Amino acid sequence: MSKTSSSELAQVEKLLKIAFDNHATELRLSGGVPPMLRIGEQLRQLKIQPVSAEAVAGLIRAIMPDSADPKNFSFTCSHGPIDASVVDVSGTEVLVLKRGSSSAASEDDGGALELDLQDDGDDSGS
Repeated sequence: MSKTSSSELAQVEKLLKIAFDNHATELRLSGGVPPMLRIGEQLRQLKIQPVSAEAVAGLIRAIMPDSADPKNFSFTCSHGPIDASVVDVSGTEVLVLKRGSSSAASEDDGGALELDLQDDGDDSGS
């Protein structure tokens, strides 16, 4: 059951590409709303169709290793290692994806993809 379906992984990779191309620190998938990107301190919805709760649950099952803790797991895709967690927000599963910590400083400009705990991680990271 937790085998990664190629179509589900392709969906995740497509959304991660959009996230990383827009210097988002995380991608959030939650049933009933469009995917959201955290850019700086703001969460922004993509202007695409909402994701169903069933689709989010399917993606979670597809990417989460069998023995993984849903609160903190990782997987690898064409974008490299991805850190993931599943959080419960008012009874709804939310899948949160971030670039893996081992690749954050090496792949892109680093500062834009690190945790958003900094105030000026926007574009003054040179």
